[in-house]
Amino acid sequence: MSDLQFKILTTDEQIRSHLEEWKTVASNPLAHPEVVLRLCRSDGHIVKPYVPILVDDEGRIACMFASRIERQFIGRDQYLPLPKARVRKLTIPPGGIFGRAAATNVARLLRETMLAVRSEKVDIVELPPIDKGDPLLNALNECNSKAYRKALCTEEEHWRLEIAEDFDRQMLLLGKSTRGTLRHNLNRFNRLYEGRFEIRIFSDMDEVDEALTFCQEIDEHSYHRGLGVNVVNDERTNAVYKGLAAQGNLEICILFIDDTPLAFLNNAVIKGQRIGTQMGFNPTFCKYPLGTILLFETVRRYIETGRNEPFDFGIGKADYKSRLCTNVVISEQRELATRRAMFNPLYLYMVTVFKLGMMTRSLFIKLNLEDSARRWLRNLKKKMAPKKVV
Repeated sequence: MSDLQFKILTTDEQIRSHLEEWKTVASNPLAHPEVVLRLCRSDGHIVKPYVPILVDDEGRIACMFASRIERQFIGRDQYLPLPKARVRKLTIPPGGIFGRAAATNVARLLRETMLAVRSEKVDIVELPPIDKGDPLLNALNECNSKAYRKALCTEEEHWRLEIAEDFDRQMLLLGKSTRGTLRHNLNRFNRLYEGRFEIRIFSDMDEVDEALTFCQEIDEHSYHRGLGVNVVNDERTNAVYKGLAAQGNLEICILFIDDTPLAFLNNAVIKGQRIGTQMGFNPTFCKYPLGTILLFETVRRYIETGRNEPFDFGIGKADYKSRLCTNVVISEQRELATRRAMFNPLYLYMVTVFKLGMMTRSLFIKLNLEDSARRWLRNLKKKMAPKKVV
C-alpha cells in the first residue's frame, strides 16, 4: 500500500489516459467513464470531473472513485417539504468505487480524498449506496476517518429480479396472489390486443432522442409526474443515455398499441445484469397494468432467446418492487461532511432537516403509517403540479 501514489484526474486528457482500465471495471451505468465525461460536459451544475486514484509503480489503477464535483440543492425530506440548501458536493455515483481487492486501499483513498477536497471548497462527500454484507462496506466501516464515523447515514431497500430457466419457473418465483393476477392479465391482454401491439427495442445512439421523447410522452400520464420523478429528455438524461448507447450498453423497450407508445422499460446491460431498471406506463389507456405486462413479456422473450441477465431495480421502496422482485437487501449510504461544512449554515440547516425527517419517518413506520403518508404526499404533489397548457 505504501508504494501506491495518490493522484486526482480532472481533465478529459487525464481521464482518457486511464479510459480502457476504467471501462473494464465499470459495472454501473452512472459510473461508466463515457457517462461521467458526457455528464460533466452537459450539466451546468457539475463543476468538473474529480477522480481520485491510487496507482502503482507501473501507472495501473489500484483503487479509484468515479466522482465529480457539483453544486446541488439538498436537504429536502419527503415528509418535510422544507426549502432546500445549496452546497458544493463531491458525488461518487452508484458502483463508483473500484479496487475492492484490497480493503486498506479503499480506506486510504477515502482519507486522502477528504484532505484533497479542502482546496475545492467542497461541503459534502457523498458515497454510493452499498449493500450490507458487501466486503466494500465492511472495509469502509473499518476506516478510522472521523468524518466517516460521524457521517449522515441512511438505509434503503435494494430490489432485484432474478431470471429463471423458463417462464413457468419465473412465474413460480412470484407470490401466489401476484402470480394468479399476472397470469390473468397477460392472457387477457394477449387475447384482446393480438396483432395490435408490439415491443420495440431502442439501443443505438441515433435512436436515443426518439426513445426518450416516447418515454416522456408516456410518463406525462403516469404517477411519476405527480412525484416530480418522471422521465424528462433534458441534457443530463440525454448524456447518460447516449453515453450508454455509445458503449452498446443501452436497451429501451417500449410497448406500442396501434402505434401509440404506452409503456417503457429502460435498462443498462452491463457485466451480465440489467441495472437502473426504470418503468412507466400510461394508466389512462386501459385497465391493465401495461408496465408490468411489458416487463414480463420482455422477460418471456429474453428467456426464449437464452438471455438471463437479472434486473436491478435500484434503491428505494415501492409497492410494485415488493410484488414483482425476487430478492431484497438493505443498502447503506453515507454523506461525509468536510471541515468547511462545519462552518456552513446551509449544511447545518440540511443536517437539521435530515434528522427531523428521519425521526418523522421512524414514527410513521412504528405507527404503520408510512405507506399512507407516501400516498398522501403523492396525491398532494399531483394536485399541486402545474396544469399542462394545450
